[in-house]
Amino acid sequence: MRKLRRYCLVTLLGLGSLSASGCMSWFKRSLPPLPDTNIQDDGQVPTAEGLVNYLNRNASYLSTIDCKDMDIEASAQGRSAPTVSATMICQKPRNFRLNGRVMGIPQLDFGSNPNEFWFWVKEGPPYLFHCSYADFEKGGVQLPFPFQPEWVVQALGMATYGDPANYRVELKPKTIELIEDAVMPSGEKVRKTTVFNRVNVAPPYPQVQEYVMQNARGDVICSAKIKEVRVAYIPDTQEPVIYPRVVELNWPPEQIKMELTLNKVQINPSLPPQQTAKLFTRPVRRDVPLYDLARRPQPSGVPASRAGQVQATAGYDRR
Repeated sequence: MRKLRRYCLVTLLGLGSLSASGCMSWFKRSLPPLPDTNIQDDGQVPTAEGLVNYLNRNASYLSTIDCKDMDIEASAQGRSAPTVSATMICQKPRNFRLNGRVMGIPQLDFGSNPNEFWFWVKEGPPYLFHCSYADFEKGGVQLPFPFQPEWVVQALGMATYGDPANYRVELKPKTIELIEDAVMPSGEKVRKTTVFNRVNVAPPYPQVQEYVMQNARGDVICSAKIKEVRVAYIPDTQEPVIYPRVVELNWPPEQIKMELTLNKVQINPSLPPQQTAKLFTRPVRRDVPLYDLARRPQPSGVPASRAGQVQATAGYDRR
């Protein structure tokens, strides 16, 4: 597995080689913080309930984010790669698809549906990796690449937070931290922190600045820094909703960074059932063997056991 991980680190660079904070006056119509999230003059700390309500209100209006034009700037072990063009669609709770291309040629495919997730990288190990959520949640599954669709949902501001009693609030000099102690499927104890700007800001500046996951020693496992946000309005209600435009994903143990810039974004588009099934079904690729992360590789050409799998294309069909 370490060898696979090293291959995947180098892959980010191989993709590129194939191609030659606050201002109160901005956008008065932006999504306002809830009362409990305002920082008072006396330095009062907002409650966990207020912060959770703020996050859940925005997330409640976001069911799907469809990005028809995404730029990915990646670096691994300190080496940068040129920009990769991509398309991404994320639909709660677990539907996700990210396709990356260089010069129009498919180079990566990350996806998820309610039952499983998968990823494939052209220049990486010669497998289409996949794993059912049922197996992943049992623990013991090692990922050769640090990809979890549910974490992407959170980074996009689409995740729903649970009972406020499970969170605590810590006030820092410039930020407010909403903290949850959790346990990973592997049994590892982690701390999940949502970092807010301590003063009220409006787009393009992010009120929610960062999502951080740390181990029991305090080492960062992964983080998502929100660098810039945008405001959209729900067609039926004209409710304002905030979504990230620039997100920096960071995995310090693997020394991987990826900056995603979302262009041409559509919020909550209507997707016909047939298109949804096609988008969020694990693809079949000729001459690419499957690798079930909970079990073992399968020989190339073995038919997929699940009905409805489709031949991979150079991207997903938006018709």
